[in-house]
Amino acid sequence: MPALNYFNYYTEIEDHFVRRRGKHLTISPLDWSLIGVWQEAGVPLNVVIRAIDLAFDHFDARPVKHRLVNTLSFCHQAVMETYARHKEAYVGAAPGAETSGAESSRATEGATEADREKVIHYLTITIQRLGERLEKAKAEGVSQTIEAFTRVSSRLHEMLAELKDQQLQTIPYESFERDLAVLDKLILQAVQSDVPEETRVAWQKDAKRDLKVYKKNLPKDTYALVLNTYMSKKIHEYFQLPTLSLFLL
Repeated sequence: MPALNYFNYYTEIEDHFVRRRGKHLTISPLDWSLIGVWQEAGVPLNVVIRAIDLAFDHFDARPVKHRLVNTLSFCHQAVMETYARHKEAYVGAAPGAETSGAESSRATEGATEADREKVIHYLTITIQRLGERLEKAKAEGVSQTIEAFTRVSSRLHEMLAELKDQQLQTIPYESFERDLAVLDKLILQAVQSDVPEETRVAWQKDAKRDLKVYKKNLPKDTYALVLNTYMSKKIHEYFQLPTLSLFLL
């Protein structure tokens, strides 16, 4: 997926969902993880947009309208059904033929110097915050955390050096985001065993309450991904760790 499209996929889905919902509130990190499920499944942006419209058109046509749509999970079934029909329609077509013209045209756009500076600033701040956590881990003698944070910090420094290289013509958003996702998991794996059992139990109770609508609307495997995102967010907050993702820019 071209660099700009990679991020437009998320932001355009969010913008369209918010417009159709009629409440000008940004979607939650859990909804973003669901968008990630669609993106990894290869669902084209135009298919998701069409499915959101279908889901809301059906919802708006109902005679009783006392319920509100609060999460993107409401559209999941429509997205997967629309994608299935979409794939059937393009059986035997040339590779990439199903991509919309709007998506293709944006592929030629490049990142500006302001974009580069924004990512550089994000990485610099993140390295600084992780450095503070690393010093704390060293003081406490937590070897597993020290090793993980050192590896993560090293890779972030490499990414920062790549961005500062003036010969770099475009920002490798997608590869950077993949690397950040791996590094974020590495950090979580290093610290999650330090979460007290009573805290973990409390989080599970919170998840059962907060994710009720997701569990109702999503298949088990997709719900498991959303639940994992929820628990990861709790760990980040508990240890005051930065979340490694360019989507935070």
